[in-house]
Amino acid sequence: MPESGVLFTGDAVLGYGSTVFETLYDHLQSLHSLLKCSPSIICPSHGPLRREDTASLISSAIQHRREREEIIIEVFLGELGGRCSGGDLCTAVYSKELAPDVLSAVYGRALHSVTQHMLKLEVDGQVKRESEHDGNEGAYIWSKASAGHTGAPDCD
Repeated sequence: MPESGVLFTGDAVLGYGSTVFETLYDHLQSLHSLLKCSPSIICPSHGPLRREDTASLISSAIQHRREREEIIIEVFLGELGGRCSGGDLCTAVYSKELAPDVLSAVYGRALHSVTQHMLKLEVDGQVKRESEHDGNEGAYIWSKASAGHTGAPDCD
């Protein structure tokens, strides 16, 4: 990459759509590292090569996650009162923007995304898990963290 300026991003940055990730913290750290590379060309695993505004493509992926996190926090603290299951949170967040049949079709991915955001917020010290999920992410019970709880610094 350094000499050529060409960056193969794999699934970390897509040419369109948004990535499914295993751990949001790791994904955000990867995006920040890619941004520091200042590539002249991005080769995503999906979508066209990007020769212009390469930094904005990476920045927009970071911004998308920040915006999603803001929506999740707003729904969690507002509409759901700061305590709910992962499944209830997912439904409340995504039912605002997806028709019921579409939400049903993408529910597993949506739930995984919401869970990853909540796990990040847990590390940030903003929420806590009251239960484990036994293989079902929707069964996590989340609540607002106490005022004295602190977590790791935000990687954004």
